[in-house]
Amino acid sequence: MMKELPKFLCIFFSLISPVAELPGSVSGPYGGGLGPAARHAPGPASSYGYSLMCIVCFAPGAPNCTGNSETCPAGTVCSSTYTVKTEGGIKISEFSGRTCMPPDQCHEPGSFSTSNSTFKKGFSCCNTDNCTPAPLKLPDDNVLPNGLTCPTCTLEGSDMCDTGETMKCMGNENNCLLQITNMTGALSSKGVLRGCASPSICRIGSQSIIANGINVEVEITCTGGSSGVTNTFTYQLVVFLLFKLLT
Repeated sequence: MMKELPKFLCIFFSLISPVAELPGSVSGPYGGGLGPAARHAPGPASSYGYSLMCIVCFAPGAPNCTGNSETCPAGTVCSSTYTVKTEGGIKISEFSGRTCMPPDQCHEPGSFSTSNSTFKKGFSCCNTDNCTPAPLKLPDDNVLPNGLTCPTCTLEGSDMCDTGETMKCMGNENNCLLQITNMTGALSSKGVLRGCASPSICRIGSQSIIANGINVEVEITCTGGSSGVTNTFTYQLVVFLLFKLLT
């Protein structure tokens, strides 16, 4: 019988995005591929030492949430992210956010699937004060098997799961993904999930954050089906909404 993803894992996955340092987050090395919106934008004014003002908000629902204008770290741009969770092709939940992001972290859309759930994530960036990023594009539905088979399982309260269940990966979800989440401090929980992921999701990478008395460690490891090479990348993420949702 297929099980639903543990709630806190769903919430965490919906939030992960490479963002600039903001209150309640911990910075990390920059890296990754330049997304479509950033590729077609001129060099940000912040590259000359100017800090942009960007809208910062996080909310359940469709894209373009509203919030306060915040001063961003120099060298970053304004960004939007949008995550949709589906089960059996039916939309279950959606989540949007706007924040500051290094331009080289404006990834192309990506997706991740377990045996019964799929998460799609879109990114868009712009580089003027309080600008509104271009409409977000989610990846197309993955309907054709790509030949890769990955282990799949979800388990709360553990950092390991191996039920022997496998799933056939679809479209560009050509990596086997393992995500381990461990929260300690004022809130304690852990869980693990395994499935198929696109390259841009794998680039989100491993994260370690301490804020509001809670330490959140997430390890994301992707293994290619043919090469067997494991890739991990470190970015930053905003976590204060996670704490609001879980407390």
